[in-house]
Amino acid sequence: MKLIAVTASEFAERRWRAPQGYAIAAADAVATLVAHEIPRAVLTMPVAFIKQADEFNVVAVQGLQPGKNLFVAADGRWSHGYIPAAYRGYPFVAATAEGGEQVLCFDEDSELLSETDGQLFYETDGELSNNVKQIADFLSQVMQNRALTKQMCGILQQHNLIEPWSITLAADDAEQNVSGLYKVDEPALKQLSADALKQLSDAGALSLAYLQLVSTQHLPKLIEMAKASVQAAQASQVVELDFLQGNNHSIDFSSL
Repeated sequence: MKLIAVTASEFAERRWRAPQGYAIAAADAVATLVAHEIPRAVLTMPVAFIKQADEFNVVAVQGLQPGKNLFVAADGRWSHGYIPAAYRGYPFVAATAEGGEQVLCFDEDSELLSETDGQLFYETDGELSNNVKQIADFLSQVMQNRALTKQMCGILQQHNLIEPWSITLAADDAEQNVSGLYKVDEPALKQLSADALKQLSDAGALSLAYLQLVSTQHLPKLIEMAKASVQAAQASQVVELDFLQGNNHSIDFSSL
């Protein structure tokens, strides 16, 4: 991804095209979520935590093998379910400049930039076009929500409520371990004091905990999707995947 800041001097005469589908997300086994979208995400996909440095982030689990998003079809369509906000502003991306200010950027590698076709970035009066303004506002809200999400994860971590989510996929006599994903420790949550529960509730972290637990019901379906994807690939001999082959083979999301 090659990001360039959207400025009048650089983009006044240029145009952009909207992507046709979500091929950009096809290799993402997880996608970062922010607090305001989690209630919708948990309706169709597992939600988990991943640890980066010493902090946790909330993610949508879109696949059980790095490099494979089971929600994106071969033609780039999002096949079903919730589409994370991380993808819905593309090819525009909100970035943070060295001074801390938010900057609207465009991915030059997207091949969606044009000198002649598509929508204008700027109106003739030098103002951003309405469509670009709407995207910029959307991305700004997402960035602001990240701080809240980070706070909520921090409080769960402070109360030792996040534990490794050990997932074992089995087929015949073979098994594969998926590591690097984390979930809420439900027994520990039930043992919290009233004061601790109030602290979590006031911060919105209690809702996040319950939503994450509810989302785990989608894991069996995701496992079936993963198996079906592998079987289809093997049948068509389009690709070769090392999935569910060999005893105790491991997939680790902590390196993502």
